[in-house]
Amino acid sequence: MARTGFFGSIIRIFLAIINVVFLLLGLSVFIASAVLRWSGDSILNKITSDEGVKSILNVSAINSVSLVLLILGAFITVLSLIGLCGTCCTNRFFLVVYEITIIILFIFHGILLVVAAFKSGTIESEFRKALNKTIDDLNSDQTSESDKTEKCSSLKFFSELFECCGANGPSDFKNVTLINDCCFKDYTDGCADRTIKSFKENGVNLIVIPNSIVLGLEFFIILLVPFLIGRIARARRLYEEEERIKKSLS
Repeated sequence: MARTGFFGSIIRIFLAIINVVFLLLGLSVFIASAVLRWSGDSILNKITSDEGVKSILNVSAINSVSLVLLILGAFITVLSLIGLCGTCCTNRFFLVVYEITIIILFIFHGILLVVAAFKSGTIESEFRKALNKTIDDLNSDQTSESDKTEKCSSLKFFSELFECCGANGPSDFKNVTLINDCCFKDYTDGCADRTIKSFKENGVNLIVIPNSIVLGLEFFIILLVPFLIGRIARARRLYEEEERIKKSLS
């Protein structure tokens, strides 16, 4: 193990602490994404398992985002373990590999969050548009009864899950019969705002906050690792110089 001096030891301890936090956050991103994707009680699973809802909500886009975040969480977890090994053993090679990988991850992670932010806006817009179209079809006399039954069932699913009615409220429907058939209870709030609000709250708590913290730690690691590598190189030069002096005196 290289002697990195007092300052180098402080950096090592600091990096070790950061990588432990990094490990925990990577696990939290992985677990949160896994829960959203596969848990039977999660909102995402309930929505994606309903065939009628797929005509209203872009399920494939949501699944893609959750899958990418799942892979990212697993990658961060493995990378933090490599970082811990490189830091604790003061192995220059592994630290260089770790630094390069962190830089690539930081760039990819930042791009991913930006894309996810823009994608969420597209999903929201498409959802509102599809929900309003569903209401229009239900109010139209040109829609077949079978289509009305399917669309009404989808709206009732949202009504029960998010405690809402219609797209913007019960006034969306042209008669009381549709309100009774397509709304789970006498809710007054519209499903568009309630659904989007619920997704944003879950997204912020389970995905955005952990990923933002991880992104900040990635940047901090990028700055600190070169200092540690420099300290290891300096310690190696001193060791080689000491060995050379010993040999010359013997």
